[in-house]
Amino acid sequence: MTSRHCVYQHYLNNDVHKFIFQQPDEQAVDEFIADFERIMREHQGPGPILLLVDVRPQGIPPFQYTLKQVRSAFARVEIAPAFKAAYLYEKSMLLTILRRFFNLLGQDNDRRFFESTPEPEALQWLLADVKTNLRTQYEQGE
Repeated sequence: MTSRHCVYQHYLNNDVHKFIFQQPDEQAVDEFIADFERIMREHQGPGPILLLVDVRPQGIPPFQYTLKQVRSAFARVEIAPAFKAAYLYEKSMLLTILRRFFNLLGQDNDRRFFESTPEPEALQWLLADVKTNLRTQYEQGE
């Protein structure tokens, strides 16, 4: 059995979907897209999908290929849910590339980039508003 180039983990305690890009290649992108598309289709509830994307191990995957595959995934999902994403990376051109990537996608979702940051800090940001929004919805009886 071959090992995955993009490892997927779902944290049931906080509903965070974590992707770790072990290799910066097309196989990793394909594995990510398969899981991401499934998550978008299965998502229920008013809150956003929470994503933690870690490209620290080997760097970012091929830009043009990733853009094409993400666009295709969004096109295949009838109504794409909102998502909130934290991206973990090491010092590189990643921030410039990712900003360009999301501008080209036209997706208006909440995202933040964490350079050389421990994962708990990114998780804290990712979960901050979600806990507040869930508490407010509960108090209002929604």
